[in-house]
Amino acid sequence: LEDGREPVDARDRVGRTALWYASRYGKSDRACVLLAEGHADHTIPDHQGRTPLDVAREFSSMHYGGRLIEVWCVC
Repeated sequence: LEDGREPVDARDRVGRTALWYASRYGKSDRACVLLAEGHADHTIPDHQGRTPLDVAREFSSMHYGGRLIEVWCVC
């Protein structure tokens, strides 16, 4: 984000964004930065149709899924 070399919503070869990965691995602090400072789009799905919230619910604890929703509301 700081050097602006990659767009915040850049996708990898399987359609995943930085926010998708932050959500998948429970990095709520990074998700908040991407949302608040980078204006990341939380609706972008990967090639399997899974959004960042979908993977947070699937792979992280229920607590984190709820925390991600809070992060989106605050950011």
